[in-house]
Amino acid sequence: MTRNPSLEVIEGLKDGWDEEERDMRLEPLVLPWNYTRATQLVRDALSETRPELFLLLDVDPTSSDHILQVLAANWTDDPAPDQDGAVVHDTIIDREGPVAYRSKLPLDGIWDKLLVERVPCRMGHKAGWGVFNHVYYQAMRTIAQDDLHTRGGAMQLPPLPGQEEGEETEGRPIERQLDEVDMVLQTIRHLYARVEHETADT
Repeated sequence: MTRNPSLEVIEGLKDGWDEEERDMRLEPLVLPWNYTRATQLVRDALSETRPELFLLLDVDPTSSDHILQVLAANWTDDPAPDQDGAVVHDTIIDREGPVAYRSKLPLDGIWDKLLVERVPCRMGHKAGWGVFNHVYYQAMRTIAQDDLHTRGGAMQLPPLPGQEEGEETEGRPIERQLDEVDMVLQTIRHLYARVEHETADT
């Protein structure tokens, strides 16, 4: 894949982000496609910044939809090597960890917003068995172990036009994807701000 939609979305958000307008600071982190290095970068970032929100992005070239990943599984099994040539087969990620972690994002609320805006989306219950799921699980494990109040989750984006895998897959222009991920972030912020307001009133 010559262009990476998730990378371009991160760069686009960073360039156009207004902290005061959105009432949210953005700290983008570009990860290598590598089991060890990506895991360490995410662990360090979470422990050091202790963010309110963590959203891991990836691309699924076979999907026309945004995929809201519900679960991070404690299992890696992928014949494809990472950037350093590492291949991991039939391996438990953390023998002391649970079988899976569930996303802490308000998935139903995000789903509702995307459907109202006619953005193709669906829930996913398997983030693959490779680097993406591995890093997703390690992130959620860090949040749990460090007792962070971070609301963590993951989302896979569709490919760009011309990068589709499968006859029925439709790519989406980067401008639309940028707007849609921005919408997801703002929806999450709005939903949690409303919950905090209602909690303060009770």
